[in-house]
Amino acid sequence: MAFLKINHSGETIKKIRRERGRTQADVAQAIGITRSSMGHIEGNRPASMKVLHAIARELDVELVRIVPAVPAVPAAQVS
Repeated sequence: MAFLKINHSGETIKKIRRERGRTQADVAQAIGITRSSMGHIEGNRPASMKVLHAIARELDVELVRIVPAVPAVPAAQVS
C-alpha cells in the first residue's frame, strides 16, 4: 500500500522541535522513525501524513503549523 507524500515545512518542524528542547533522535524514537528519517523530514523531503501528524502530536502543535494549506482539486482532475 502506497502512502501519499505531503510537502511540509521542515524548517518549521526544526524550529518548533528546538524550541521544545527536543533532539531529532528523541522525537524520532517517540514516533517510531529513525533519526535519519527525521533529518530528511527537517530537510523538506516529503513525508506521509501519518508521520507528519505524529510529529505534530509529539511536539504539541496543530498540524496546520507544519503542513501548509493545500488548495482543493476537483476529483475529475486527479489522475
